[in-house]
Amino acid sequence: IRCRLLGNANAAVDVSGAKSRAVITECVLNDGVKAGLLVTGGSAILQSNLIEGNGQAGVCVQGPAASVSMQGDTVSRGKQGGVWVRDSAALSMSGCTVEGNANAGVEVSGGGRVTMERNAIQRNGHAGLCVLEGASAECFEDKITDGLRGGVHARGTGRGRSSREATTFHCTGRGSAEKAQTGRRAAGLAKSTGDDTFKPPGPAQPAAREA
Repeated sequence: IRCRLLGNANAAVDVSGAKSRAVITECVLNDGVKAGLLVTGGSAILQSNLIEGNGQAGVCVQGPAASVSMQGDTVSRGKQGGVWVRDSAALSMSGCTVEGNANAGVEVSGGGRVTMERNAIQRNGHAGLCVLEGASAECFEDKITDGLRGGVHARGTGRGRSSREATTFHCTGRGSAEKAQTGRRAAGLAKSTGDDTFKPPGPAQPAAREA
């Protein structure tokens, strides 16, 4: 609690082993050569931490036995990304800020699962949220803005789930994303309406007639 871990040669905090558990509160995990937090087994609970300037992602959760819960954390200036969730790992995050990372703010791949609520994902070097290869994401009232490649990017069979509508990906409530970009197989995604991030595509509109 209330620690400072700076300039580590590997991850600032490394959690492994199915029965491992870490609780990290009000800490600073800065400028590590690799990730700020690496979880490959067990669980970690984060609250009100500053994780910035790390050589890989700020937070990396990897493997089916790994899970992380984040609340009120800031993840910024990651040299390869903000938050990675890979290889069937699970992450939930609420009230967090993920900004100014060199790649995607939150990247979910390889069967990873993410639940997001009331986060600010902004000014990242790729999309704010990137959902890839069999991963899934569910969002509620998140604000995903100013990503270099748009708000949400889905590729392969990555998909999200709506609590209200049967779309491929959906952020509910008053969340917003500026733009959606989809790969060929990411069927069903639609552009942002500025209110809910995605809604099902509506019927084609007739072309405007010239006066």
